[in-house]
Amino acid sequence: ATMHGFKKKQKQLAAFDYLISVSQDIYTELTSFCPRTVLIENGVDTCAHSSEQALSKLHICDAYALNPEWPLALAVGRLAKVKNYDILMQAFSSLNANLLVVGDGPEYKTLNALQTKNVKLTGYRSDARMLMPSADLLIINSTREGFSLSMIEALHAETPVLSTPVSGVNGLLPEGSLLKHTNDPRKLQQQLAEKLTKIDQLKASHKAAFSYAKQHLSTESMLKKTKQLYQSIANENPTLLFLGDCNTCGTDALNASGEQTYPSIVSNALAEPLKNCGQTMSTTREALNYFDDYRNADLKIVFIQYGLVDSWQTIKAAPYVLYYPDSPVRRFLRRWVKKWKKYGRKFGLGRLFGMQHQVPLAEYTQNIERIIQACDQQNTQVVLIETAPNHDRSRNPAIKAYNAALQTLAEQNSHCELVKVYDAFEQSMDAYYIDPTHFSAAGHATLAERVLQGLKK
Repeated sequence: ATMHGFKKKQKQLAAFDYLISVSQDIYTELTSFCPRTVLIENGVDTCAHSSEQALSKLHICDAYALNPEWPLALAVGRLAKVKNYDILMQAFSSLNANLLVVGDGPEYKTLNALQTKNVKLTGYRSDARMLMPSADLLIINSTREGFSLSMIEALHAETPVLSTPVSGVNGLLPEGSLLKHTNDPRKLQQQLAEKLTKIDQLKASHKAAFSYAKQHLSTESMLKKTKQLYQSIANENPTLLFLGDCNTCGTDALNASGEQTYPSIVSNALAEPLKNCGQTMSTTREALNYFDDYRNADLKIVFIQYGLVDSWQTIKAAPYVLYYPDSPVRRFLRRWVKKWKKYGRKFGLGRLFGMQHQVPLAEYTQNIERIIQACDQQNTQVVLIETAPNHDRSRNPAIKAYNAALQTLAEQNSHCELVKVYDAFEQSMDAYYIDPTHFSAAGHATLAERVLQGLKK
């Protein structure tokens, strides 16, 4: 299912195998109901906005009897109550600026009565997009949006946007372009009066948003990602299975930027379908469940990248609650365990009960060995990937010990290949990480390159 907005009742969403979210805000909301939520942002067709297509500001103002010396603002969309066009039109009525509300809908009759000499309704226009290059602003005053297509069209036209903080805006538009929600036209007028005096500054602040929209918010990009997702779902038997933690699934920020994780890069290079079972905070205990669920007769290679969480030192009395398979009960228990650990650290319970690795080294080795033996039975290759060092150097001795166990497993099993990454990542800690733990796009690219080199041996 594709979700274009927020729903009051979301329990039914857990029944879906996959959800597509059209904005980062919706993605963040949905992941708690459906772990297999994918971010595929809305996009629009690319448009050249040539002088032959775009309408000049003088032409637009002349058509609607507007003062061409004043700033020209657009509001484009269906004339519905949720858009709050009535408040916007009233706010503009006494400003030295023009407003064109472009669209049709159930509120047309009500809004028609609010027209003034500088505030006009155009009705439906099939060429609405050709108005944008000559406009000074696009304004969104909605109570809620999924991910506004008119906003994306404006950014493609390099027209700055003022918007209430609806879905899709945060992280895309600069902070200075946000409007506060209000039902009072006078308060909105005050906000607009200030912004209209700084149009040049506003446009300059949109440079990153213009670039992002042109690179990522296109119909072509949206269709490509949707097609890839559907192909991966339709292929019930992927030939590549990736088992790992947060550096296998990638961070939200990485995925939102359109950058590829190392499993995707490897899959594309080998032209083989993949199943990425990477999950934040997971260990080899989850790996056993993922492997049992997704192993199939067509598997060619299983990639295993665990050790970051397994080697973590924790209080002996703190239980581990599986992240997969997930359930409401397990989510509830994990919250309580996190509180127990927090107070345990505060009161020094580690000294009382002692400390241990999250998954002891012996169990870690046994878990991976079980997967290796099962792969051996069906002639499936196994690629073991070292855990990269952490910026918290106190963790690295344990990580090295767990990597040594991988080395032993690779030496003992002829169909296993060990990919060494620890030393390379230690030498480029700044370039390969976005924080103390998680890989950057450069880190994923380097890891993918080393995996592919290992497969050629």
